[in-house]
Amino acid sequence: MRITHNMLADTTLRNLNANMERLDRLQDELTSGRRISRPSDDPVGVVSAMGFRSVLAEIEQYERNVDAAQSWLEASDSSLNSVTSILQRVRELAVQGASDTTAISDKQAIAAEVARLTDQVVSAANSTYAGQYLFAGYKVNVAPFTPVGDPPTSIAYAGDSGEIERKIDRSSAIIVNTPGDAVFNQVFSTLIALRDDLNSGNSSAVSARIGDIDQAMQLVLSARGSIGAKVNRLSTQKNSLEDMKTNVTGLLSRIQDVDMVEAATEFATQQNIYKAALAAGAKAIQPSLLDFLR
Repeated sequence: MRITHNMLADTTLRNLNANMERLDRLQDELTSGRRISRPSDDPVGVVSAMGFRSVLAEIEQYERNVDAAQSWLEASDSSLNSVTSILQRVRELAVQGASDTTAISDKQAIAAEVARLTDQVVSAANSTYAGQYLFAGYKVNVAPFTPVGDPPTSIAYAGDSGEIERKIDRSSAIIVNTPGDAVFNQVFSTLIALRDDLNSGNSSAVSARIGDIDQAMQLVLSARGSIGAKVNRLSTQKNSLEDMKTNVTGLLSRIQDVDMVEAATEFATQQNIYKAALAAGAKAIQPSLLDFLR
């Protein structure tokens, strides 16, 4: 087969173009940091990368759920903590009011303070987080507790017993709310009864209320204990999700990200090959027929 000058030139240009394509690919990898920029680069890798990105999105959603659940629970515990402090003060007042040596006028003054403290408990029981009522069950847009009468003879509950769940992984969820009727009904009935007993000056009845106050406080403390256990579980789950995210991110990086040292070395090699090919091609195709006729 006769090798013509045009064939030599075409071969040289074809090889130079192939080398330029390799340089362009390597330069794109170095500047973007990605080994895969289009499906044709690695069809199998693209499918795997899509799967890992889907898993990452799922993990990040669970992380948001955990953060939201923790914030809700911490807000609930803060409100219940204030109720705990109020009930401790109410117990002190009940002990004072139970004494036969306490004058009726003093008992009535104590009753007035109990009434004010009851209002504070109502306020705490109507606490909100992110615009939603913490202790209303599913009815997060409705204030759960409303005093009935003036002075109130009861505290009406407008919420329900719904338990709000947050998914924290594929197979488990956690209840984040504390329906108010399970905690506050006895608290309010005890506070109103204590107020009335103090106003009537009934020392023995006031004394009996101390046990009721202790029971009400135990309900609040039990709710707080449940919240604390859930917060601990969420903290553990958050660490687990962070570990999973790190592992999946590493797997995704292996598929789509460039080994920068390797790519830079290959880029330098291809540059040298390109320069050598240019030099060789220039020497090979430079002579013409006129050069041989001189």
